This record gives sequence, C-alpha cells and structure tokens, in this order.
Amino acid sequence: MTDLTVGTRQRIEAIDRLRGLVMILMAIDHVRDFFSITAFAPEDLTQTDTGYFLTRWITHFCAPIFVFLSGVSAWLHQGNKELSAKELSLFLLTRGLWLILLELTVITFFWQFAYNFMIMQVIWAIGWSMIFLALLVFLPRQVTLLIGLAMVFSHNLFDGLSPASFGSLSWLWNILHVQTFFNTTPMGFGLFVGYPLIPWVGVAAVGYGLGSVFDQPETERNRSLLILGATTVGVFLLLRGFNLY
Repeated sequence: MTDLTVGTRQRIEAIDRLRGLVMILMAIDHVRDFFSITAFAPEDLTQTDTGYFLTRWITHFCAPIFVFLSGVSAWLHQGNKELSAKELSLFLLTRGLWLILLELTVITFFWQFAYNFMIMQVIWAIGWSMIFLALLVFLPRQVTLLIGLAMVFSHNLFDGLSPASFGSLSWLWNILHVQTFFNTTPMGFGLFVGYPLIPWVGVAAVGYGLGSVFDQPETERNRSLLILGATTVGVFLLLRGFNLY
C-alpha cells in the first residue's frame, strides 16, 4: 500500500490500483456474458471447464471490494475534506440517489439496449449502501463497524424466511434479502433484483468502520491489513471446513 501526496491530501495509490484491477476483472466477466452465453452456470462443475469457471469465480471478489471501498472512501473523504457528520451524510445521500438513478436508467439500458426490465445490481447496492451509511455516520465509528459485522455475519441465518411469509410485503423481503425476478410491476415491465441490499449495506458499514486503519502510517497500515486479511481468510476456511455456518 503506497501513498501519493496530492496538494495537501494524502492519496493511497493502492486503493486506486485495486479499483482498476477489479474493473478489469468485471469487464472480462461482462464480455463473457455478452459473447460467450452458455446454457449452464460457469460455476457448475458438472458442465463447466477451467477457463469458464475461473473467469467467473474470480469476479466474486469484485462486488465486495467495490462496496467495502465505498465505505472506506466515505471515511477518507470525511477526513480529507474535514467534513462534519451532517456534511458527509448529505454527500452520501445525494451520491447514493444518483447511483440508483444511473442503475435504473443508463446501466439498465446498456445491459439490454432496451428497457425490457429494470436491473438492480451492484451500482444499485452501492447507492443504497451510501444512503444507509448517511444515517450510520452519526453513530460512533465502532458502533457502525459492529452493525456492519452483524449484518454480514448474520444475514444468511434468515435464508429460511420465505418472501411469502411477509404477505403483501413479500416484495420488500425480496429487495432486502432474496435475489429474484419480478415478471411484471405496476410500471408494466419486469424487475431483476440481482443484489439484495442485505448484506451489502453491512459491507459498506464495515468499510467505513475500518476506515481508520487507512489513516495509519504506510508501514503500520500494511501490517494491520495483512493481519486482518489473513485472519478473515482463516475464519472463512474454518467456517467452510466445518460447514456449520
């Protein structure tokens, strides 16, 4: 993780490089979507091959990185601009609304070159994450971090709750928790919820809560990130190894 001084601000170049790398990975996967359509999911080991599998598998890192860094960037932006919680909240609210609008208009169009159905994917999730973070920034940073971790680590415990359990509010549970496609809406066309909001709001909150790590001097920051990264990978392998969670 290296730094670049821009004016009076300190910019972390590694964050920019990471964003660029993630964009390249996503571009590769989107090219596959448009030019190499298959009747099976690339992750289906009974039908896929190595190239298809790895091209798709590696992109599972992308959305979490995008959303996590949106939270980190909110923290860094607040510090660089010396914003109050209210000023940061307004910035996040307006930025989030713009992203949602872009997802439902420009990005939806360029996925289909038409408006057959609305698409709610990662830009939508980042937009809403910013809107919820606009509320969370009024809390102590540690509280925001705990809320984010709770959402990330507990969201799948509610997988057994069917949208039908919520009656007339089933659509809300789909938006919050269950990936789904609505064949028709009151507006007359379909709606694809590709990124339910939970746990993405939590991922952004974790990014904001850990933003102070990126305020550390470069050597100390790198050490902290290596420890955090190795620990979380170890926890992941432990959880998947026992398959209890």
